[in-house]
Amino acid sequence: MRLQPLLERMVITFTCSIGASIGYAQDGPSDPQQSPGVVAFNRAYSQGDYLSAVQELESLEDKDKVAWQLLATARSFVGDIPGAHEAMDRQRAMLQQLPLNRPVDIPDGLTPLSAIDAIVEQAREHQIVILNEAHHVPQHRALSLQLARKLREQGFTYFAAETFAPGTFWLRVRGYPIQGTGFYSSEPVFGELIRQTLKIGFQPVAYEAVVIRPASDMADGINTREAAQCENLIKNIFSKDPDAKVLIHVGHDHVMERPRKVNNDREIRWMAARLAEETGLDPLTIDQTIQTERSTMELATNEWRYALERGWLTEPVVLKQSNGQFFIRRSFRNMVDMQVFHPPTKIVEGRPNWLTTDEGRIAVSVPTEAANEAFFDDSGPILIQAFLENEGRTAIPVDQFLWQSGEPLPKLMLRPGKYRIVANSRGGMQTLAESINVDEND
Repeated sequence: MRLQPLLERMVITFTCSIGASIGYAQDGPSDPQQSPGVVAFNRAYSQGDYLSAVQELESLEDKDKVAWQLLATARSFVGDIPGAHEAMDRQRAMLQQLPLNRPVDIPDGLTPLSAIDAIVEQAREHQIVILNEAHHVPQHRALSLQLARKLREQGFTYFAAETFAPGTFWLRVRGYPIQGTGFYSSEPVFGELIRQTLKIGFQPVAYEAVVIRPASDMADGINTREAAQCENLIKNIFSKDPDAKVLIHVGHDHVMERPRKVNNDREIRWMAARLAEETGLDPLTIDQTIQTERSTMELATNEWRYALERGWLTEPVVLKQSNGQFFIRRSFRNMVDMQVFHPPTKIVEGRPNWLTTDEGRIAVSVPTEAANEAFFDDSGPILIQAFLENEGRTAIPVDQFLWQSGEPLPKLMLRPGKYRIVANSRGGMQTLAESINVDEND
């Protein structure tokens, strides 16, 4: 399927760097002009082809750290969750960020609590809730949607997301995301997060910094970006509605409430810290990037494995200490208010089990009756996609996954509605169904 190229040219930059070209900053690989991985990915992605974006990166013989990070993102876009974790751990190894399982202190008397329930309870005392994600982990977006539903009941009305391209007027009018909505929101679980927050009445807000020229110093570049993000949030929300209740979805360290030193002893003040200072409001800040699964058990943090071994990770949880404080470790200690421990993903009939717990999703068999037999005999991977029938041809898929012909065919995870189902292979695209109706009683 050929999707419309991005309406805005995204400059993909590292979490700790800022884009070098005109565009808007997003966390990702740096130095795009020199990286073969970025060139390969952008060539396929600019043609609107998820499958080729993955294949271009998979085919690189000598993947550098940029290519591995991009491959983690590309695999997550097509539903390959184990592959996304594996690629990101390869990138971490090249950056010498492994192992993550160095010993840390784990106090006695920890009590696991439902992460959603605990966050919602804490949010009663705050106007601003800031939740982060790792960009290669759609599981984090699934929790954000659960949280958004609960916060809407508490009167939260604004959903600000790092992924949004500048201006969200047409997104509100349209009611669903397209390729031009943002970069990471092209991933289907993120797309559903946006659809559902719009459906229940959230107002989307863009706040990302517009990048014009590179900074001469890394810390200066980050601080410039963080200051611009804070300024945009104030301009787009709080200057107009001082009593606004806002859910902000960020990547990685932007959630930190306190300054952080970098290697040259320069200080970085992240967006959350700046927003608290400028508004005089104390945001509720939550990390969900550290205590999550890795590609192997050995690479997970000691404290995550500690929670897993005790049977606590049957759902996303936070851990409360006997002194009443929430247990937070690694780089986020003393930087955020809460830290979520995510259960390991289990693949059930080819799909992540946390998709099956997403409210409203139903397992739907892929209609194969109209498929050309030779198409499904293709030796390469096939990308199965589901699009809502009433959305335009550039809409983000509601669900998609890679399938290898000859293996059991997974099911699509869809909400009630009418869908168009397509299959993509290196041989082209086939429409499997122009319209199928998914009923909540199916």
